[in-house]
Amino acid sequence: MADEQMFIEKVQDIDQRLSAIYIQAFNDCHTPESAFKLIMTLGQLLDRPIIKADIEPLFPKYLTMLDEDLDLIKVF
Repeated sequence: MADEQMFIEKVQDIDQRLSAIYIQAFNDCHTPESAFKLIMTLGQLLDRPIIKADIEPLFPKYLTMLDEDLDLIKVF
């Protein structure tokens, strides 16, 4: 049982580290295209509870970027 618990803790630690990296990467995205590419690279990692909980709150920022780009397109 101790080995199983150690494994689970290591996986959770890796998930938290990955999550922190993706949050930083998402905050560095300045266009909807770059944010979309980042979201697509996450793929099935978004199914992991720790990563999903950290990344989902960033989606409204992505939607705001899309709205701003659509507003620019409407001007033209």
